[in-house]
Amino acid sequence: MVNFSTNDPGYLMFIPSRIADNRRLILQLLNVTCGREDLSASIQDLGTLKEDGYLLMVCCQGGQGSVKDCPCWFGQIVKVDPTAETAIALSHIQVEGLLLVVIHSSQLSAQRKEFESLMGKTVQLVNEQTSCHQAIAESLTELKSSAMELQERVVQAIKSVDEKFYCEEMANFDDNERNHLLNLYKETMLKGYNFGFEYLREVTRLVSGDTKQRLSKRLVNFAKEWMAFVTNKCEKGRGMMPKWASQGMDFLIVACEPKVLACLTDEEY
Repeated sequence: MVNFSTNDPGYLMFIPSRIADNRRLILQLLNVTCGREDLSASIQDLGTLKEDGYLLMVCCQGGQGSVKDCPCWFGQIVKVDPTAETAIALSHIQVEGLLLVVIHSSQLSAQRKEFESLMGKTVQLVNEQTSCHQAIAESLTELKSSAMELQERVVQAIKSVDEKFYCEEMANFDDNERNHLLNLYKETMLKGYNFGFEYLREVTRLVSGDTKQRLSKRLVNFAKEWMAFVTNKCEKGRGMMPKWASQGMDFLIVACEPKVLACLTDEEY
């Protein structure tokens, strides 16, 4: 357990025993918990950090001194001396249940799997990624919701352009006008799909859990819609990859990743 000189904050903090002697890493974890960057650690230090670990924050409404709400800890206690700014920031953090904190997001998946393997079914994952600060966590949830709504609007806007383009009404146009409109239509649709590819890829990095499963189905459906469009409306490459295929093929690779296909039912697959 990690202990520092401050009033009972309403939670307990634990670390793996393997990093108990690494005070620098412990202080880094405390700084990250407060949203503060450790400027003394370079990018190379994070990339070559072998003593990877995590900080576990456990809700304790009565504080460390309350035996009723927080049973006494008889294991090893590591005392650290964070800066006054960090100590003040830690005293304002609210913990509901458990929070697992890591130095960098790239370490989160591996550290979470390690913790889950140790705890088994005694804990249940609620959010794959969040913030220790309530205001930031609420803003992040709102951002994810808005991002999902916008991706639906992007997909609907592309469908709307396709549905409102009637080739039959161009029968009375001369060849130049008809070709100009067809080229303008195809360019508009391809730009819309390219924007959709970039946006959907970014949204997949933002969301998690059930929302990510729903988005995975959207990725596959959007890829199928693009394939139907280019098959029927775009010229073939004639032995070479056409310009319109580059971003679409990259998106197909993303849509066909195992973690995306795993969210589909057997019928959808």
